[in-house]
Amino acid sequence: SFNVMAESIQKSQNALEESKRSTENIVATVPSGLLTIGKNLEVLSINRSFCKLFNVTHEQVAGKTVDAVLQTIGLSKKCRDAIAERMPFRNLECLCSIPGKGELTLNLTLSGIHLAEEEEEESLLVIDNITERKRAEEELLKIGTAVEQTADCVVITDKNGIIQYVNTAFTKIFGYTKEEALGK
Repeated sequence: SFNVMAESIQKSQNALEESKRSTENIVATVPSGLLTIGKNLEVLSINRSFCKLFNVTHEQVAGKTVDAVLQTIGLSKKCRDAIAERMPFRNLECLCSIPGKGELTLNLTLSGIHLAEEEEEESLLVIDNITERKRAEEELLKIGTAVEQTADCVVITDKNGIIQYVNTAFTKIFGYTKEEALGK
């Protein structure tokens, strides 16, 4: 019976190790930068995406204070202060300047990590590079403003000819309100 028990323990330990490897692989390949913060505001771990985004190695970051790491990567003081408060937040946009990459716009999310029945001691910072999305939004805003302000009539329809958009010039030229034209 001792051998059966030892074999059962070994199987459980192997399953646990496999689960740990699987979790580590998932975390390593997530496209968002991940940074785990300890109860004393020290960096506990980072993933590959964090390293790639900020041109750092795990060895350069591990064990340092979060503020020192975030200051090194050029994150604004406002964002560093929000992280230091350790109050969870979502969708905090921050700017940072990275040598060789220029100024980036980042979207930050800070969540508490609950360890069993204990109080929250660690936090997870998720960092997404939204620079390209922000540039595209700005470009669309410029185009939208130009279309809206042009003196030429602009009508956009779907593939069936149903009106999806009209500009101000359309309403002035034809006398229909936007609400009257949309969907017709």
